[in-house]
Amino acid sequence: MKKLLSVLLASATAVTACAGLAACDGAENSKELVIWCPSAAMAVYTKLGEEFVSTYNDGAYKDYTIKVIAHEEGNAETDLGVDLTQGADVYFTEGGQIERLITKKYIQPLTGKYAKYAETVKSDNTEAALPTITKGETVYAFPATADNTWFFWYDNTFFDEDDIVSFDKVFKKAQEANKHIAFAYDNGWYNTAWFMTAGCTMDYVVDSSGTKKYKIDVDSEKGLLAAQSLHTYVSKETGMFANGENPVIIGCDNATIPNGAKDGSVVAGFQGSWISGDLPAKIVPAAKAPKIKIGEEEKEMVNFFTYKYAGVNPARKNVDIAMELAAFITNEAGQAARFEATASNPTNKKVVASDAVKESPIAQAIADRAAHGYSQLSQTADFWSSFETFGKNLRLETGATTYAGLADALKLLQVGVLGDETPA
Repeated sequence: MKKLLSVLLASATAVTACAGLAACDGAENSKELVIWCPSAAMAVYTKLGEEFVSTYNDGAYKDYTIKVIAHEEGNAETDLGVDLTQGADVYFTEGGQIERLITKKYIQPLTGKYAKYAETVKSDNTEAALPTITKGETVYAFPATADNTWFFWYDNTFFDEDDIVSFDKVFKKAQEANKHIAFAYDNGWYNTAWFMTAGCTMDYVVDSSGTKKYKIDVDSEKGLLAAQSLHTYVSKETGMFANGENPVIIGCDNATIPNGAKDGSVVAGFQGSWISGDLPAKIVPAAKAPKIKIGEEEKEMVNFFTYKYAGVNPARKNVDIAMELAAFITNEAGQAARFEATASNPTNKKVVASDAVKESPIAQAIADRAAHGYSQLSQTADFWSSFETFGKNLRLETGATTYAGLADALKLLQVGVLGDETPA
């Protein structure tokens, strides 16, 4: 199991940094604490780790080492599950995993002697960041950022403010100029926005008897309107390709918008704050996302929104100190440092109220998404793969989902998402 974990970490880890007097000599060091964090924030947490071991509590932990490892937040549950004892002492994760981390006991609750941390979490952070990590009276994690979402980026030398009010206008202007819009139409974190905007539900609900069931209604009239809209933009069948061959909407990963903006091929896209450091100055976030046309009505775009958190591993040797470390790196100063370095929106009330955050274009874009966000909590086992398949089939030129076949495709999508779940 330990060998498998090392393989997983080798694929997920870009670099490792250490803070403290002791050598960076592996997870078996009894005076070493490991932090898993996103690569963009490594410098922040390395510096905070240095402060923790050198100055925190009058240097009480000066003999300790903090090892900071680049690790994708979305992989926390999977990698902890390989061998919890070999996972990080403090790890960053996103809101969609919290419920499963609690169920699997991969996260230390802030109760008993740790209850003081729960009180600080509740008093210092925005109220909206708390429900995801609170079950009954128990708090389980430390809020870190309010940026686990995506928003609209655009080239302000190509589009003006009137253009970006409507996605239809954005699309047609890009089409006329043979330019691209980057959008991960084959990824459920993105393509579900069309269904959410149409008013569809995809979430667990508890009925009057207390039974947990899953509700999804994409196989419906509103779901069909959403699918027809998305198909119109993505499919070659409906003619929305520049010059008949070149797709306006192209798939999107973290490099698509930065690279396409630099060579002039991409003029807009949907992505999160984490790409901000790689963008040319002409690519800016929209303070308000363009409206999406569903049927004959243009509607405010709705997409997944959640928070990112720091959790403490209950299976490690230094849980008490890890609690202090997690609280330290997510406190006011810690969140301000991460915001300054990575433009990650904070949850700490004082940092949120700072002029730096209020004046940040990215913060304004995220605030717009928070106002129109769909809470990203746990989903079914086959949720993501089902929406991925649906999205890919909109584009494929052989065996593609035709416009006339969308109703059948939605029936398959809904059945696929439900899997073995009890439907609401």
